[in-house]
Amino acid sequence: MKDKCSPANFMNPYDERKVEKANLIYEQLMKTSSSDLEFLKELRKQAIQELGISFIAEEYIERLKVQCNPQRFMEPYNAEKVQIANTLYNKLLKNESDVEILEAIETEINEHLNS
Repeated sequence: MKDKCSPANFMNPYDERKVEKANLIYEQLMKTSSSDLEFLKELRKQAIQELGISFIAEEYIERLKVQCNPQRFMEPYNAEKVQIANTLYNKLLKNESDVEILEAIETEINEHLNS
């Protein structure tokens, strides 16, 4: 997060507003413990909204797609897991740009499909 929120990232092309906002976020990041996950999530949300930063790697989305693809549960057939995977896969496709929803989907995959 520190790499993406560095004010230096908004110097070329120069954006005064984003440098100012990045500076405030970066300052808080430097003071925050890596164990304070709730506050870091708030800072991440702020960075997404105010700086237009994406924290979603294409590889992450692709991995989630593989893990919750309903076809995974066709052989051997598992009706319950097909139903759960179908719901999660649809939710994933509709929310590929929302990191918080993707994290919730990942949690559901781990709880219901990877057991």
